[in-house]
Amino acid sequence: MATYPKGNKYITKFMVNGERHTKMHDTQAEGEAWELEARAALKLGKPLPNAEKKIGGSDAGKLGNLLRETATLHWAKGKDSSKCELNAATFVKWCGQDMAVSDAFAQANIDDFIAYLVNEREVSGSTINRYCSAISVMAHRAIKKRELLPEFPRYKESRGRFRFFSHEEETSVSNLWTLWEKHLELDFFTFLIDTGARTYTEGTALKWDACHKDRVIFWETKNGSFRAVPLSDRARTILDRLRKTKGNQPGPFSELTKPYMRHLWENTRSQIPGLSDAVLYCTRHTYGSRMVMNGVPLSVLKKLMGHSDIKMTERYAIFEDGAAFSVALAALNGNGFAPPKPQLTVVEGDLAKREQG
Repeated sequence: MATYPKGNKYITKFMVNGERHTKMHDTQAEGEAWELEARAALKLGKPLPNAEKKIGGSDAGKLGNLLRETATLHWAKGKDSSKCELNAATFVKWCGQDMAVSDAFAQANIDDFIAYLVNEREVSGSTINRYCSAISVMAHRAIKKRELLPEFPRYKESRGRFRFFSHEEETSVSNLWTLWEKHLELDFFTFLIDTGARTYTEGTALKWDACHKDRVIFWETKNGSFRAVPLSDRARTILDRLRKTKGNQPGPFSELTKPYMRHLWENTRSQIPGLSDAVLYCTRHTYGSRMVMNGVPLSVLKKLMGHSDIKMTERYAIFEDGAAFSVALAALNGNGFAPPKPQLTVVEGDLAKREQG
C-alpha cells in the first residue's frame, strides 16, 4: 500500500494505467482502505469513492479540472500559452489529476515538486521559475485570498553548486541503516553511489536481465538512449547476493517505492543533522565527483552518466585538477609566499628580536 505520513495526515498514492491517483486521509488505515476501494472502482469503470469536495464554489475541485479550466480561460489566446500549459501539465501529471486542489497547492507539495525538478530532472533555475509561474497562475485562479497561496521561490538562473556525500557522511548513513536493519535500502544507497544511477527511473526500475557480470545496462533513461555502467566490486557483490534472495522479483530494488524511500530519508536526515540539505539523488553527484577526483576524464564521465550535453558534465570539472591544487598548496605553504617569521635570540641574558629578512 502506498500510504505514508505527510504532515499531520496520511497521503495515499497509486498508479493505474499510467494515471496517478492521490488522496489525503486522517489515518493510515483509512488510506489503505480507500486505495483498495479506488482500485476496484477503476477496474469496474466507476468513479473514485469518497471524491474530494470542490473548493471555492468552483468546479475545479480536482487538479485536472483546474488545468483544463485555466487553459481554456487564461492561456487560450495568450503569448507562449502552449508552453505555460505544458509546464502546468507536468505538475498535474506529477501530482495526479485526481488530487484535490487544496492538497496540490499545500506548501509541502510545492516544495516536493521543486525538489523533483532540481534533483531528478536537473533543470536550470530559469526553467524552475517558468514552472512556478505556470503553477502560480493555476493557484491564483483556484484560491482567491493571497495569503492562502503557497510560496514560489525565485531561483538564480544558473546551475550553482550541487551536493554530494563525503565518505564520512556515507559511513554515517551506513551505520544508521545497519542499526535500523535497513539492509536492502543500504544496498540500494551503495549501488546508487557506485553506478551513478538516477534514483527511481533507473535504480528501482533496474531489471535483472540488465544486470551482467561486470556491468549494468540502463535501457530507459532520461535522454532516451541506453547506457552501460561498469560495476565496482561492492556493487557486484550486492547484486550477486540479492540475486539469491530477490531473483524472483523484476529487479534487485523493485520493491523500494519512492514514497517509502522519501519517508526513510526524512527520518535519516532527522538523525544526521549534517544531511539536512541532502536528498537521496545526491548519490548521483557523489558518483560524478568521485570519478573525476580519481582521474576519470570528463568525456568518459559524460557517457557513464548519460548526459546529453557536455555542459552538464562540466560541473564536475571543479574536482578534476587535484594535481594543480597540490602544487598550489605547496607554494602557499612554502618559503617565499608569506613574510618570514621573526626569530628570537638571547643577547646578554635578555630576549631581543632580530628580524631575519
